[in-house]
Amino acid sequence: MLQSILREYPTTERTCNRVKFGFVRQCLLGFVLVSSACLPPSHAQETRKSLVLLFHLEGTFSSELPIKIRSEDKSEAAPFVLRNARLEADPMGATTRLRSVLTIANIDATRRITEIEWRLDVYDESLHTLSVRVLQEDKLNIYSNETASASARFGAVLPDRMVILLQLVRVSYADGSAWAPPVPCELEEDLRTVLCKSK
Repeated sequence: MLQSILREYPTTERTCNRVKFGFVRQCLLGFVLVSSACLPPSHAQETRKSLVLLFHLEGTFSSELPIKIRSEDKSEAAPFVLRNARLEADPMGATTRLRSVLTIANIDATRRITEIEWRLDVYDESLHTLSVRVLQEDKLNIYSNETASASARFGAVLPDRMVILLQLVRVSYADGSAWAPPVPCELEEDLRTVLCKSK
């Protein structure tokens, strides 16, 4: 009987070791998943959303279009994030009032945003031609790790069906410093591709 127990012991030991290893592996995996979920998103992840957006506008409300960007910009990510943007049109006889609203998150650790400036390039979708180019701005206070909305409107004679390129051109801070894109962007003839390069 003793010999039988001794013959069974190696198998039993290997089984226990496998059970222990599986239990430890599951515990480590659970710890990694929980730790990852608790960590805040990195700035690199936050700034992946483009600071150049393309919209289609026919009627009152806009819809965002897929965009292909060809850029020479190799600079570091901006210290803020364009979380959302929308355009709204209000026809008034022969003219149209166009309102833009941008939601900006300040991810700079120390500086307070005081002003946002952006540019709208409005194209006639039927003719593939530029109708009007407008600079808009709004003064506001966005402290570090906070989010706020900037808005502005203008009136002009606009086409019925529009493709609109929106791009941030300047962000000013309370300490007197400012961010600006290193290269400007232009919409190409297909009204879907944006080229950002030095002039």
